[in-house]
Amino acid sequence: MAPKYLGGAKLSVAGGVRFWVGCTFHVELYNVTLYNVEGFETEHMATVKHIGVCINLAKLIASCGKKVEVTLIKIEHCNIIFEKQYWSSNIDAMQKKINAAAEEEQADAEAVAEEEQSFAEAAKAAKAEAEAAAKAKAEAAKAKAEEAKANADKAAKELAQHKKQQKTKKKREVTLKNVMLTDVTVQITGTHQHQAGVMRKVVALKDIKFDHFSEEFGSKQKASSASFMIEMLIGTILKTVLHSIVNVGEGVTGTVSDSCAVS
Repeated sequence: MAPKYLGGAKLSVAGGVRFWVGCTFHVELYNVTLYNVEGFETEHMATVKHIGVCINLAKLIASCGKKVEVTLIKIEHCNIIFEKQYWSSNIDAMQKKINAAAEEEQADAEAVAEEEQSFAEAAKAAKAEAEAAAKAKAEAAKAKAEEAKANADKAAKELAQHKKQQKTKKKREVTLKNVMLTDVTVQITGTHQHQAGVMRKVVALKDIKFDHFSEEFGSKQKASSASFMIEMLIGTILKTVLHSIVNVGEGVTGTVSDSCAVS
């Protein structure tokens, strides 16, 4: 049920996925590990002991599964390794992958919309031509009207077929409301320090919360696919963590604990 890759990095759910149904539909993921993108040496980017997801069951049933409203995602006991290189970091690299995927999905959606608009304009033009030709009384005009009508029927048929194809390919719409991250820690290291076995600095961050996530960070499209929304969530969390690390360095938020040894 859980995706195997996020932002170009491998994802594993060692503790399994469980779900149960009450007033809402609940999904529970245990012992989740998000590995690094290529080019980094630490064992992974993040581990999470528990992720809880609550879904609006009534809306899911009413839409026959086409609309998924996630009312809450709660992420508990999250440990992130921040691996710094000369000009980048594992978090920066992950964000670039996610941003590229988001731009590609947006471009695909715009291309589909333009194609559908082209079909609609062709059908409209052919229909106008048919109506104009139909008014002519001459045999030549009548023949032209029949040809134009045939073109109009063909264009309308192509448009209907295109819409039907797009409807079958339409992705499930996902909206996300509340997101909570509790007990977040970050291990800070560099690639060379990791290779040399240097102790890591451990930073405990304050809890991270988002209200109405889709409205604040979602796609410009009316509907977002599940994969797009998950990658946007991960990207936003990583950006928030990176900002929090900077603030810790400036003494704004979070606490720094003793360093830990590389396992």
